[in-house]
Amino acid sequence: MPPPKRSSSGSPGFFARGNFLFGFARRFRRADGRPAIRLIWGRITAALVLMAIVGWFGLAFAAYAFVKYVRDFEDARFWDLALPFRWEHYHRARGFDYIEKAQAHMEDEEFRQAFQLLRIGVDKAPEHLEGRMLLAQFFGAFGRPDLSIRTLDEGLDRWVDNMDYLRLYFTTLLQNQEDFRVIDQVNRLLPERPVIDNRHQFLAVVGASAHFHRGNFDQADELIEAYQLGRTREGRLLQAQIEWERGMHDLAILRLKRYLEETATDDQLYVLLINYLRRQGRMSEAEHYAFLRQINNPDRPAPRISMLEFKLERGNPESLERDINSVLAYFRNNQEVVVNMADFAAKSGNYQLADRLVEIAERRDYPVGNLRLMAMEARIVAGRFAEALRLAEAINEEQPEWLEPLAATLGGLQAVAYFGSGNEELGTIYLNQFLNQRTLRIENLLAMSNRLREINALAPARRILQQAVATDERNQAALSGLIRLEMEMGLTQNLIPNLQRLLEMRRPSLSLLEDAARTLGSDLFLFTRGSGELLDRLDAVIQERRDALPQTS
Repeated sequence: MPPPKRSSSGSPGFFARGNFLFGFARRFRRADGRPAIRLIWGRITAALVLMAIVGWFGLAFAAYAFVKYVRDFEDARFWDLALPFRWEHYHRARGFDYIEKAQAHMEDEEFRQAFQLLRIGVDKAPEHLEGRMLLAQFFGAFGRPDLSIRTLDEGLDRWVDNMDYLRLYFTTLLQNQEDFRVIDQVNRLLPERPVIDNRHQFLAVVGASAHFHRGNFDQADELIEAYQLGRTREGRLLQAQIEWERGMHDLAILRLKRYLEETATDDQLYVLLINYLRRQGRMSEAEHYAFLRQINNPDRPAPRISMLEFKLERGNPESLERDINSVLAYFRNNQEVVVNMADFAAKSGNYQLADRLVEIAERRDYPVGNLRLMAMEARIVAGRFAEALRLAEAINEEQPEWLEPLAATLGGLQAVAYFGSGNEELGTIYLNQFLNQRTLRIENLLAMSNRLREINALAPARRILQQAVATDERNQAALSGLIRLEMEMGLTQNLIPNLQRLLEMRRPSLSLLEDAARTLGSDLFLFTRGSGELLDRLDAVIQERRDALPQTS
């Protein structure tokens, strides 16, 4: 082979024949002697593919190490990250891990962190049953029933046979007055020919309850009969409620008595029967069944506390004191009884009992926050506003650990006490602070409004009800209370829109509708736009309700 040609400097020529660029190109001379370069594309392609594979797996390993050791994802799998067709497995496993971490945060009462992890976890692992149910409950607790329902809706077809899921789903719908939605879903899920088993009977009870809430008693009866719900506890309760709402009060009471002959320990049947007897003014009979309830449920505190209410109404302080001591002695190591007794003390204004229960809780190392607030509430009910305020001052000076989550309730009670003592200026200040709290629940607002109404502080009570309605537009108790209170105060500027909203809800109180019709029929609304149409609608609803009542000769 002849030696390569050299340049004028004596070195080999650049375009001498052979491979260069690490073998990815070849130098050669054309036929006419001109130099040329040819890229070896096969080698280049193979090298690029190899580099891409090495780089891909290098990145995958880095991601694997990061999520496993930095993000503490112990169940991470390398191949789930490295292979695109296994990414779905990674996302699912990551979702499960988020949900497990959320549950750990819940055990530590770190609910906000748990909520954030649940949202991510359910998004990545939508098939996680417990995670979806927990997320829906979080949405409900945070005042977003729409998101709660949507979360449960998205999983309904997947878990249509899971009883726990069905209970949560339909309970959420019923709690938010989505009765027509319940009826549609029940009609979709029930077979054309009735099948008598636990699942189908549950669906039938739910559907019958929704019909009951909307006054469709015949449709409710059809479901009760078709699915033999009269043999179930829930069906029996519903039958009695339907008869009561139809005005057949004696029949409803007789039905409950007959059921109690078969199941003498059913506490809920007792509660409903005693309530109906009270509403009919049959107090001695109601007390008799309250006593039977206690006898047949000796180890449950609620029946005994119910008997205390009858003793209180009869005005026998010596007998009441004996029974209180008996309850506390029998359930001496029961924290729940201490709390329930404190609630009884607060509602009845028995501040001596409330103080005694605080002392018991302190000796037994029970949480005392709610108990001390109920001792303050008992003084408000008893009209001892100055004492209630001194108790509040003592709590604020101590700044106990339990105060932060209960600060809103304390502020609300202080507002009531100041209004009760005649100090409207300080009452308004504390009321403003109370209403500005973000942690308020509708139950808190309604309770404070009732306390203010009891001391005839109607304007602040109205402010609280207005906020309750603004917070939860579907809360029928708040809207009904606001309508009634504003009519009492002669404030009727919002009556028409509020009544229109109320008529879209479940069967409103007949007495409230009658009062509203009388107000709308007055000269005050003679030239008000929309009042005539609304009055006609009210009259039609009232007449329909009256026609459903049994005729008396």
